[in-house]
Amino acid sequence: MSFRRIFSKRILPQKNRFILNRPLASLHPWYINIRNDSTIGGIDEIQFKHKIEQYEMKATEKLRNGEASEALELYLKANSLQPNATLLYNIGVCKYQLGQIDEALSTWEKSLEVMPMVADVHVNMANVYFLHKKSADKAIKHLGIASSLSPNDGEISYNYGCILDASGNLEEALVQYKSALENGISKAEVNIRNIMIKLSAKKA
Repeated sequence: MSFRRIFSKRILPQKNRFILNRPLASLHPWYINIRNDSTIGGIDEIQFKHKIEQYEMKATEKLRNGEASEALELYLKANSLQPNATLLYNIGVCKYQLGQIDEALSTWEKSLEVMPMVADVHVNMANVYFLHKKSADKAIKHLGIASSLSPNDGEISYNYGCILDASGNLEEALVQYKSALENGISKAEVNIRNIMIKLSAKKA
């Protein structure tokens, strides 16, 4: 059984799912403002927003080029001007790529406080908990949420099935593998056969 590490990397207005070695994965355009500064207006507001966008665009380019440290600095600058959940998410992505695992988790937790209904945040956290923290319970919790938010995402179902399988939750794992197969993950067929054998042996 293999475990696909799907880290979702939401960055800018394009909707792509990257998979870097199966760490970190997709780009999305959320700009969910946490701060609303009413003192900014007119031309100043336009210039202010443009400055933030420039920081984000440069950060995105840096991250795509594998320059996580430089990207992190730019995202932090943008977030200092106008914090939002997407920036926090991307800051977490940079920190993960830099090996700052605990800091990445903490930053993603903060982004969840503002956008709790985003599957990719939960996917990242689940994978980190499972692969780095060896905490299957927390991984299952986050993948369960991700699966409920994106029930037709085959990759999420596959990961969820692998963790459930590894944790001995065979019946639940089988449901997720079948969902993964139905949603385009052909490799799940092997997992389904294997788990059927396990279940048959368990009943014998």
